Amino acid sequence: MDGRLPIHARRDGWQPRWDGRYQRLANSEAIPECTYGHDHGYANGNGDVCANPKADANRHGSRFVERTSGVGDMELGGSYQIFQTSNVRHQLLLSGGMALPTGAIDKKMDGFQLEYCMQPGSGTVALLPGVTYLGQTAACSWGADFHTTARLGRNDHNYRFGNIYQSRTWVMRQLGSWLSVSAGLNGVICETIHGADPDLDPSMEQTADSNLQAGKRLDASFGLTFCPMPCCHGRPPCCSAAQTFLDGQQVFVEGRLPIIQSLDGPQLQNSWSINVGWQWMF
Repeated sequence: MDGRLPIHARRDGWQPRWDGRYQRLANSEAIPECTYGHDHGYANGNGDVCANPKADANRHGSRFVERTSGVGDMELGGSYQIFQTSNVRHQLLLSGGMALPTGAIDKKMDGFQLEYCMQPGSGTVALLPGVTYLGQTAACSWGADFHTTARLGRNDHNYRFGNIYQSRTWVMRQLGSWLSVSAGLNGVICETIHGADPDLDPSMEQTADSNLQAGKRLDASFGLTFCPMPCCHGRPPCCSAAQTFLDGQQVFVEGRLPIIQSLDGPQLQNSWSINVGWQWMF
């Protein structure tokens, strides 16, 4: 993911008061997920094993780089099917879960506390309710969902990140037994931070001002899913190599581009993001 500060953050001639500003932020994450399913629902857990934000900044004409890494917050949750048509074409699922504050919020560089966006964790527990609709035919599938991240309390640095509201809609078309294409829209609303970290000076960079972290965004997504061997689970025809290595595996690649962005104050806007995943069902 890559973010850049808009050249014209305000149109009314207002000038920023900060000594420096972030010019670019790149973030890479590795997120493992384990899921157990049965006929009417599933339980899953995932977490950012490694979050690696890196920022290019400028202060008083001098450029410098901030970087950090660490374990992020862990999420535990599940979903349950509450409705399904007799032909299994339409389904409705309710989901719920909890995010645990396993990530650090006190990362420093050269003895100074790093800004909110550079911390791997949130420092607070969050509830993760949601609802999902799924539809399918022999060659196509589609769906929509809505999920919320509701933060609770404040962390040890006297703040909590704002709630996040996310909604997606997508359609997928199977082109063959091993390839599917998908497209969708992804909307997100992020509320501003409540409270403030006393170790951060809001006059230094815009990313240190807790009142300027909210925003809304709508992304368009395009994806490819590769399934080298449809999951046969031992049913013929099935070769021994497929049973031991390829059976049930798939790889997906998804790119996202922002269509609309509305940010509360001068802050980094999103330029693009790419998600790559590998799944093994057995």
